[in-house]
This record gives sequence, structure tokens and C-alpha cells, in this order.
Amino acid sequence: MRLSPAQLLTVIVKAGPGDEPLLRAHAGLIQALARARVTIDPAAARPAASALGVVGASELYVELAGLVDLAAERQRLEKEIKRTADAIAFTRGKLSRPDFTERAPAEIVDKEREKLAEQEALHAKLVASLSWVG
Repeated sequence: MRLSPAQLLTVIVKAGPGDEPLLRAHAGLIQALARARVTIDPAAARPAASALGVVGASELYVELAGLVDLAAERQRLEKEIKRTADAIAFTRGKLSRPDFTERAPAEIVDKEREKLAEQEALHAKLVASLSWVG
């Protein structure tokens, strides 16, 4: 998702327990630094077509409608999800072959396991992002 740094965002903060007074006290500073219109509401519901951020016990919803071509973003995410799924399948296949795990140096096998973990983490993030886009 690519947004211009000059773009003014709309952010809704669902303040967690105890966070609301601090957030309200510094709302002006937060808005200036984030270049965003910030609404603090402990009872807020997540808007459709929004990105989610979690800070401590608070949730931040960045509204994306009108800022991002959601269809294009969905298509980009689906393409990345397929690419990472293919990479995961390839790496799992390699690690499931005894001729690789038994013959390759341990550091190479460990690197492949690390690569698999990174690919799986990226895949999970992409799937979560796709669900946010809708």
C-alpha cells in the first residue's frame, strides 16, 4: 500500500483501559506528527476498508476508503499471497527430502528452516492484510 506522505489520514483510536486520558491530553501533538485527523473513542468499531494497528491495549484504525484503490490493492495482495504460498511449498518440499536434510551441511538446512519461518510469517501478514482490505 503506497500513500503519499503528504496525504492527510483519518485515524480512529479505540483507546484501551487507562490510555484515553493520555491520548486526549496529547491529541494535538499526535495529529500534527501523524498528519492525521484523530478521533479517540473507547467504544469505536473498526470501519470497513481500514488498516489496523495495535499499540498496547489500544487499537488504531486508519480509514483507507478513497485513499487506496482497494481492488488494485486486493489484487496485489492476492498475487503476493500466491507467490509466498509457492515459495513455502517449495521450501517445505526441499526440507522434507531426506537426501537434502541428511547430505546438506547443517548451516544450510538451518538457513532453509529460517527462510521457511520467514516465508510463513510474511504469508500470514499478507492474508491478514487481505482480510482488512475486504
